[in-house]
Amino acid sequence: MASAQGADAAAALTGVDAYERQEVLGRGTMGCVFLVRRRTDGLLLALKTVVIASSKDRELALNEIHILRALDHPHIVRFVDSFVADEELCIAMDYCAGGDLTELLNRQRAASKRLPEVEVRSMLAQLSSALAHVHARRIVHRDIKSSNIFLRAAPAAGGPSAVTGMPVSGGGRHHLMLGDFGVAKALESTKAMACTQCGTPYYLPPEVCNGAPYDVKADLWSLGVLAYELIALRYPFTGQTLPQLIMRIIGGKYTPLPSSVSGELRLLVTTLLQQRPQFRTSAEALLLVRAADECH
Repeated sequence: MASAQGADAAAALTGVDAYERQEVLGRGTMGCVFLVRRRTDGLLLALKTVVIASSKDRELALNEIHILRALDHPHIVRFVDSFVADEELCIAMDYCAGGDLTELLNRQRAASKRLPEVEVRSMLAQLSSALAHVHARRIVHRDIKSSNIFLRAAPAAGGPSAVTGMPVSGGGRHHLMLGDFGVAKALESTKAMACTQCGTPYYLPPEVCNGAPYDVKADLWSLGVLAYELIALRYPFTGQTLPQLIMRIIGGKYTPLPSSVSGELRLLVTTLLQQRPQFRTSAEALLLVRAADECH
């Protein structure tokens, strides 16, 4: 009887009272991310808190909630709950115990060890699937980068995903989750173009560097930069200063991937790092190519 009453009391909790903080996962300029345990069932979640210091901060946080609610995909961080507490907007979402892709790449760099191609292909297939889902809903992520991609705890090679119970795409070990939709933008129509500048410098597409309008193809350029980084453990475009980096991105010349990399992956990077957005392949097309390869 007592346990039933306790369960009922936990179920009645809302807002911040529904969660028990465990530890700090990260801190940013706008707030923190905490590991929390949901009192009703003990589920571990990530709780992102955003200090509402201005109407702009509130707009960005509410935008992320709106975007996350519209998405339901095994490779996109799942929205769970949102509420306001002590002038902070709180967003509860999936907790990814494996950290982020930046941490994984830093470990590979420290060991001077590249990721196996089967792993790179699996990761790119997962991200292509996530982006196809996002773009089909006329949403541009606008900040594709390694630190915004999270890892579930890796199963054994070829083992099932911790999320779906199905084998991870392409036989890889890591189940990736695309997250941080704080600066994502929902386009009014499939022909709409965005004009505000967002993103991280190394991953910026040339049209954004030029201050030109852009659409979902901007995410594909950033995916191309990430693909290069996964393969080579370095960025395709670098510079001593931001203006120098921007000029190199606009110039479009980068060190070719070594011949030891398969022709398939080198071609994929080339098709994504096209200066003209209309020549970049789409996320959906990448999936079709991947499916065709797996049939042969």
